[in-house]
Amino acid sequence: MLRINPLAGPAGAPYTVPADNPWAGTPGALPEIWARGLRNPQSFTWDQLTGAMYINDIGQALVEEINRGISGANYGWPYREGSYAKAIAFGGAADDESAYSLPATDATLGYTYPVGSYSHTEGNAIGSGLLYRGSEVPALYGHYLAADIVSGRIFDFNPATGAMAVLPLVDDAGPLTLTTKYGYDSWLVSPRVDARLSADAAGEPLLLLKSNGAVYRLGNAVAVPEPGSALLACCGLGLVTVVVRAGRRRPW
Repeated sequence: MLRINPLAGPAGAPYTVPADNPWAGTPGALPEIWARGLRNPQSFTWDQLTGAMYINDIGQALVEEINRGISGANYGWPYREGSYAKAIAFGGAADDESAYSLPATDATLGYTYPVGSYSHTEGNAIGSGLLYRGSEVPALYGHYLAADIVSGRIFDFNPATGAMAVLPLVDDAGPLTLTTKYGYDSWLVSPRVDARLSADAAGEPLLLLKSNGAVYRLGNAVAVPEPGSALLACCGLGLVTVVVRAGRRRPW
């Protein structure tokens, strides 16, 4: 990950390098580098209250990651994926997708591991995320929400406890049924949902789906009395059940 100031370049220079970059002034190092070891970061966002930075990084074959953004961090790729070692770390082939236990010397190597993650049995590619500071769903306040691009699942990560789970959702007609691979049946109109998370001006989450061109607003399930909502809320599938209401559909 590179960090530059594109607006402060002297005459003829496209940018300058912030003086507090971790390798600024280090001989032989690229001063633009802010962090290393990310494979395919899809988004990064900040907690509007604390300023904490979060980076969503797509894995290769094993794990999707939520990382805290830390200056100078090494997140491990290609020697680590999630909290597992890769074959290349032991002299194996770079394209070996197997997972290995961390070596006994791991603590001395300086890797920074994800604060939250999920496996490819639950999703396929982590996309956008947001740290929820809205007011409509109090049970999610301070939680980090991440959308899986392929399955459409929304993952609920609690930074305070480290707990992470699929967020149960209902729509106005009742529960949205989970499939084993592709997420919510009523959204699946192609092999990938192409889900993206954003927020409105009040900080309430919006879910955008390229698969059907719809925009959904996530709200509080307490306002929806249908039996399906109560059933999901009581099944222990997550900390809170969230209602999904579709907005006006537009071509993507």
